[in-house]
Amino acid sequence: MLEVCARFSACEVPWEPSTFGDDCDGLMQTDVGGRLDRSTETRWMVAFLDCVKLTSDCTGVRACFTASSKQQREVCRDGRSAGCAGEVAVFCPRSDGGQAGAMACDLAGLACNATDAGAGCGLGSCDPGPPGPPWTGTASCQGGLLVACGFDGVLDAMDCAFWSAVTTTGGIPWQNHVGETCETVETGPCVGTGDPCDDASFNNWCDGSVVVTCTAGALAHRDCAALHPALTCRIGDYGIADCAPVAQECDHSAPETCQAGVIAFCSFGVVTTLDCTQYGLSGCATGYSDIRPGTRAYCTP
Repeated sequence: MLEVCARFSACEVPWEPSTFGDDCDGLMQTDVGGRLDRSTETRWMVAFLDCVKLTSDCTGVRACFTASSKQQREVCRDGRSAGCAGEVAVFCPRSDGGQAGAMACDLAGLACNATDAGAGCGLGSCDPGPPGPPWTGTASCQGGLLVACGFDGVLDAMDCAFWSAVTTTGGIPWQNHVGETCETVETGPCVGTGDPCDDASFNNWCDGSVVVTCTAGALAHRDCAALHPALTCRIGDYGIADCAPVAQECDHSAPETCQAGVIAFCSFGVVTTLDCTQYGLSGCATGYSDIRPGTRAYCTP
């Protein structure tokens, strides 16, 4: 997975970069716990990750998220912003001469859906209706999933077993709420499936690697180790019980360094090094991350 992390940082993958360690840990967690997540967005991310794993250079990586010239000609005409070329969602460039983005929906077991509002990978097309919370309008619970119409007119699914939210009444501790299943849209909609509890008085806590919360009046559990073996449950800032690294040698706030092509960064609480040149990349550099303020390192093509 370190090779995948190196290529993600070097090959202009279209996402806002955080620190190298933060991004790499996210990719490794997607490669483990993400394969259990039935959310449409995560399913596509896992498929994208698998595509990058098969590449050997940045040209291959870019082919995982850009449209072919034929796909771009087919979709990006008459002022269209997005559409489908078979089961590939194509997102047209904002200016002439730009490269269209693409999502291979079929690799994630999804379908490409195009509407007047946009296009994307999902379960079907739908009428997005007026703006509002994602669980209004066409939303429903289906087998533990919250299925709702996105603003692009694509029917999306969110797996409640991977949902969480933090609440506060203005004091400390704050409370985490993890979901287990989708019960009814009116309840929020992700809920716990355990014994009854009182959300107002319950304090979230850790049972080994398992986060225990009160969610919509029922106990809910999440095993952090199932998301990645380097994770456990910890009580963090403001008293929030959540998944965190087992090791605590470092964290992602530590400045990352680049020296002679080797990046030093924090990965799951352990100081780690990666030699970018080992993966056919030219070296490394450092910059600034707006997402997690501080010095971030990255490989260069």
